[in-house]
Amino acid sequence: MARHLTLLTTFVLGVAVCGCRTVKPVPPPQEHSVRIDVQTFLMDTHHVGEVAKGETLMAGGIERLRKTGDASLVTTESITARMGKEAVLKGVTECIYPTEFTEPTKEEKTPKVKVNVEVQETTVMPSSFAKREVGNILTVTPVYHDRNRVCLMINRQTVQPPIWVSYPESSMKPEISTNPAVCSQPVFRVAATSTELLVTPGHPIVLSAIPQPATEHRTLVTVLLVTLVE
Repeated sequence: MARHLTLLTTFVLGVAVCGCRTVKPVPPPQEHSVRIDVQTFLMDTHHVGEVAKGETLMAGGIERLRKTGDASLVTTESITARMGKEAVLKGVTECIYPTEFTEPTKEEKTPKVKVNVEVQETTVMPSSFAKREVGNILTVTPVYHDRNRVCLMINRQTVQPPIWVSYPESSMKPEISTNPAVCSQPVFRVAATSTELLVTPGHPIVLSAIPQPATEHRTLVTVLLVTLVE
């Protein structure tokens, strides 16, 4: 009888002890967040093939090129996003530019006379404006795929500062010589990447390689790394 009481007491105490333990719940993978690091390097074009082997970044490849001066870091971006939620990262400045112009009335114009030919100076004033974001814009939506991989839907833009181009406009009449009205408009150069890919957290990949026309034999290489965050 005493033996049965001892066993029963031991069982009850064991259950009580186990019941007092609080186990920290482990969130399912789809409830994780992910940290996404994006770095862009400018390097000699003939080194691009050395950096990537398939879609996996060769270990230390870019770091070796940086030490030899064949690659330089241009931009670095980092963003944390919840699974299934869109996240946007911007590093931009706003460029405001005119889109419509109006011509002054005849009374506001100043005619000039030279060698018996009337020269009418024409000027225009901006009447409507727009704005464009210049810089880096990263939009990403991570989605849980399986135990080892995450699906990323990525839209990335790099908008360079505008180059201003003048467009002369003139109306010529037989008896009047009209100076052209110069309207300046911006031209934006955009490097854009839109893709959907499966990535393994902790394994960097080459996202894009864009040759640069302004620099001979130079290419912008973008590298992406995903890390799981609980």
